[in-house]
Amino acid sequence: MSDTFVELFLAGRAQPEDVDDFVDLWHEGGDPRPLAEFLGLTQAEYARWVAGKASLADILHARPYPAAQSSTTAEEAREDEEPYGPR
Repeated sequence: MSDTFVELFLAGRAQPEDVDDFVDLWHEGGDPRPLAEFLGLTQAEYARWVAGKASLADILHARPYPAAQSSTTAEEAREDEEPYGPR
């Protein structure tokens, strides 16, 4: 299945206002999932959004983001730095 709205939003490839296009696509049919799942929202997030208790942007910005994976450890990065900046 294709990326959800939430996945695209968290990847920086969708804006909160784009959710309307996803809802329209869901209404056109062809996907058996409930709307919340189709969008990538949890049931709690979906309930807050449809009840108007929080904006979609606020809900998504409250999500914990996975830690960035880096091939360089903090210690390796410090080894490359000169103390107190360049001379």
